[in-house]
Amino acid sequence: MIKVNLKRVLQAALLSILIIAVSAAAVSASENLTVHFIDVGQGDSELLQFAGKNILIDGGTQDMGPRVESYLRDHGVSRLDLLVATHPHEDHIGGLLAVLNDFPVGQVLDSGQPHTSQTYENFLTLIDQKNIPFAVAERGQTIDLDPKLKIEVLFPPSTPFAGNDLNQNSVVLKVTYNKVSFLLMADAGFEAEDSIMAAGYDLKSTVMKIGHHGSSSSTGSAFLAKVRPEVEGLLKSGQEMTTATRPRRP
Repeated sequence: MIKVNLKRVLQAALLSILIIAVSAAAVSASENLTVHFIDVGQGDSELLQFAGKNILIDGGTQDMGPRVESYLRDHGVSRLDLLVATHPHEDHIGGLLAVLNDFPVGQVLDSGQPHTSQTYENFLTLIDQKNIPFAVAERGQTIDLDPKLKIEVLFPPSTPFAGNDLNQNSVVLKVTYNKVSFLLMADAGFEAEDSIMAAGYDLKSTVMKIGHHGSSSSTGSAFLAKVRPEVEGLLKSGQEMTTATRPRRP
C-alpha cells in the first residue's frame, strides 16, 4: 500500500508517485481522514477512515470478498459504521457479501435500483437477516457520521433515469474535510454528470475518482471543468492509480 500526505501528492513533481503498480492506494487528507482505494481487480472498493469511524463503499466481485476483509482487518477495522452499495452490479457488491457476513455494520446505503441477480438478492437477504438499518440514497441527503466530516449524496435523483440504467443511477458521493474533498463517481456516466451539473452543486474537489472505471462513457470535459480536481485518479484494473488523460466527450 502507498500512503502519502496529500499536500505532497498535490505537488506536480510528486504526481509520479501515483503512477505505479500498487496493491492498494491511500490518499491522506490529514492525520484523521484517509481514503483507501482497495485492489479488487476489475471492480471498485473504497475505505474511508475518520476519527475512529469506518465507511466501506463497494467491495468488488464476490471472489474479492476475502481480500477486502483482510484489508479491513489489516487497517484496524472491526466494525463498519456505514456500508455503501453504489449500484447492484456484481463487480461492486459481490465482495460485500463476505463483509456483511463477518463484520458488524451500522447501516447500509443503497442505490435503491431493483436487480434480479442472485448476488443482489443474497445481499438484501443478509441485510434483512442481520436487521441492519437500510436506506436508499437520494440526491440532497447528507450522511451524519461526524460533525467535522461532510458527506453529500449528489446522485441518484428521487426519480431514477428512464430504463433504470444501473450505472447511470449509481450513488455519487462528495466527501469533504476542512479544505480537502473527494468526489467518488462510482459507475456514473455522461447522463448522470449532466444531471449533477444541472442540480447546481459545488463540484470543485481536490481528488476525483473518475466514473465507470475510466470508460469512454464517463468524465466529459464540461463536468471535469466543474470539478477541477487537483488529483484526477483512476484505479486501472485494480493495480494502477494514474492521472487521467481524458476526457473523451465535449
